[in-house]
Amino acid sequence: YRGIGDRLMANLSYNVVGARIITVASGATPNYYLQPQPLLNFNISQELGDRFKVKVSAQNLLNAKYQELVTFKGEEYPVNSFRLGRTFSLGLSYYFTR
Repeated sequence: YRGIGDRLMANLSYNVVGARIITVASGATPNYYLQPQPLLNFNISQELGDRFKVKVSAQNLLNAKYQELVTFKGEEYPVNSFRLGRTFSLGLSYYFTR
């Protein structure tokens, strides 16, 4: 017999990458940079009996802004900016064999 705690799994992850070039321009045209975008995700799952599993996920909890910038003569200009939004999901799995 396994207790409820033996079948519960949870994960919280945070990730951020520094500014990076997304479009390389030629000549005097400046490059486009994608600004850092922190991501926070949470997942939890629980096995129910021997055949079922319930999973809840929450993605992009910080809803950070996606932003592309161009730097020209020391000034930064936004080229593209929007929020992707948060995503929530609920899933139920059934195992035919175990």
